[in-house]
Formats: sequence, C-alpha cells, structure tokens
Amino acid sequence: MKKILLIIFLAITLEGCLLTRQSPTSGSSARCSPLPNEFTPLSLAGTWMAGWPGHTDTLIIRENGTYKQIVNVDMNNLPSIAYESDWQSWSLEYSVDNIAYLHLSGMSFCGMNPEIPCNVRVSGGFDFCQGESMRMENEGILLVLASREELLPGTEEVEAHIYMHYPLGSENSWVYTFQEP
Repeated sequence: MKKILLIIFLAITLEGCLLTRQSPTSGSSARCSPLPNEFTPLSLAGTWMAGWPGHTDTLIIRENGTYKQIVNVDMNNLPSIAYESDWQSWSLEYSVDNIAYLHLSGMSFCGMNPEIPCNVRVSGGFDFCQGESMRMENEGILLVLASREELLPGTEEVEAHIYMHYPLGSENSWVYTFQEP
C-alpha cells in the first residue's frame, strides 16, 4: 500500500514540476508550477488529509485564519496516537515565483512521523521548488501546489487539483489532499 501511495505521489509531484531549474532571483521559473489564477487563500478552507487507513493527519482550515490538526495512528507496528490541537493561526506567503507557502502556527509533526512526540515543534525539510533547506520552529510550512490534468485528451482544457506538501525531501513525502464534504 505504501509503495502505491508513493508512486501516486511521485507522479503528481513530477507533473506539477518543471524539468529545469533557474535561479528564482533571475525572474525565471522555479521547479514547480505556480497556482492557477483563480486560486485565493480562501481556496484552502476545508478538510485536508494525509496518510492512509490507520495513520491519518487531518487539517481543518477555516476561512477566518485558524486551523485545527487531528492525528490518529492505530497500527500494530507504530505507537498509538490520538492528538487534537486547539484552533491555531495560519497564513499564506508567496515566493518570487508565485509558489504559495502555508504557515501553520504550532503544527505538530507526529502525524507524519509517530516517533516525534506531538509536543515537539521544531523540524525541517527541503523545499524542492526553490532547491533549499527549510527550518521550522513552532510552525509547519507546507508547499501549496497544483497538479494539472487534461479534461479531454488533445484539448487545451485542464483542471487543476490543489494539494499541500510537507517538504521532507526527495525520498520521503507527506501530502495533504482536499477531502470533499
């Protein structure tokens, strides 16, 4: 099951990224495609989930700038976790290449790695869009990316799917997808 999820994630990630990278300060494109024009911060409102059955990390994002994180881990080979945060603040910032970064104050990292205690708020990752390391203290930073798929083969009509990626690096991934109500 983990191999299938990894293959699906890699396919989505590669689809949303360009094959070449140029310096973001040069005014040229980064590795990742910018979000569609119709995207607004309010597009993030709703429920987002990462993980698989028995190991879920859920973010409930409100339009008022707050979010809640719910982590449930109940698998034989991992310690059990039932964690729910208070409502905390979130904000969005954009790089010079128009890549969105979602800042989640007080985010816990025990959802993606149950070996990290839920009260630890220091982590890091690798931003593959900009090609640099990221340090996170008392917040999680997610890349907000889009994958595009053709609606009809041979047409120029495309549909963009937004997903949020915790930048663990090239060999690991933790991707939040929107959950339809």
